[in-house]
Amino acid sequence: MVRARCRDVAVQVTPINCQSGAPLPSFSALVSYARGGTLTEVVNAAAFLPGQVTPGLGSGATPQADAYISRLGVFILFDTLQTVPGFPFKRGVQRLMRDIEVHGDQMTFNGSSQFFDTNGNVLAVACASGTGTRF
Repeated sequence: MVRARCRDVAVQVTPINCQSGAPLPSFSALVSYARGGTLTEVVNAAAFLPGQVTPGLGSGATPQADAYISRLGVFILFDTLQTVPGFPFKRGVQRLMRDIEVHGDQMTFNGSSQFFDTNGNVLAVACASGTGTRF
């Protein structure tokens, strides 16, 4: 899996409006792939308030050489205040899925995420693309 070639990866994520394909403000993340296929991700996204989200935890699988699928979850710990501009995140869970291609120390991906409230209701769906570099 990615753990063998891209153990620790600096990632640039570009969220995309799923309906129109228009890019939204990008952000950076650090992803660490461990033996056995688990992963941990920490994001640096201005869309979230400080302390609003936990690190993402997940796993990955290898459907074919140099191609991977990862799934991870993030807890959103509190609602975005109504006075803060941008998307109003609600307390709940974000689930992300990514299709990753690895080329040496570089990777590209396309993905989607769903935002759920504390009762499991879908609040929003987002898409994204991105790149990463092993370090």
